[in-house]
Amino acid sequence: MTDPENTSGGTAPDSVLAAEYVLGLLGPEELEVFEARLDTEEDLVIEVARWADHFAAMVDRLPEATPAGRVKRAIDTRLFGEDERKSLFGWLWPYALGGIAAAMLAFVAIDTGLVEMPGQLADGPVYRADLEPADPVAANVSLSAVFDAGRGVLEVAQVQGLAPDGRDHELWLIVGENAPVSLGVLPDDGVAVISWPDALPRDVDGALFAVSEEPDGGSQTGAPTGPIRAVGSITLS
Repeated sequence: MTDPENTSGGTAPDSVLAAEYVLGLLGPEELEVFEARLDTEEDLVIEVARWADHFAAMVDRLPEATPAGRVKRAIDTRLFGEDERKSLFGWLWPYALGGIAAAMLAFVAIDTGLVEMPGQLADGPVYRADLEPADPVAANVSLSAVFDAGRGVLEVAQVQGLAPDGRDHELWLIVGENAPVSLGVLPDDGVAVISWPDALPRDVDGALFAVSEEPDGGSQTGAPTGPIRAVGSITLS
């Protein structure tokens, strides 16, 4: 497979591996080898970034969808409860939920020829989420996340938007009516590989990922303290 828009400058094999890496399609052994190469091969890191940008641009080719007002209200309540909903998230920008994420993944699979990938099957269910900007005027932040429940590994790719100087982006999981749980501070670029905490459930279909802007090093309270910059619904792949 090669980049359909010829944006890739790497060799064909590395280009294919980089695309599969961004989509979370590599098997455990290939993933370990590929991530080891990322530590030493700058060209490969650039190739991964190119594919992340390429897939992100595909969102613009999908039809827009505006969820009903009750979706936003439900998200507000699930994040911080009824009492704090308006003060903290009254500005939360409506975003397209699972339908757009599923449509984008289907489009990518067809467009790039990755529908069938022998030897790339995961040991358990795989969940995906596309985190869209909560307020694109304040900060146009978006990310793509893939959670391999069988391996207990979450991969989060920064598509666009960096934290301001002296601030960090922190990732949160919200399951049902439970309080947000931190999954850690995210790097400014590249792909974050996070080991899934044993205390958290692995069946996260319908849960939410959210990214908040926090002081350097992340929240010190165990809960989001800064503005929410991106949010997305988790769906079973």
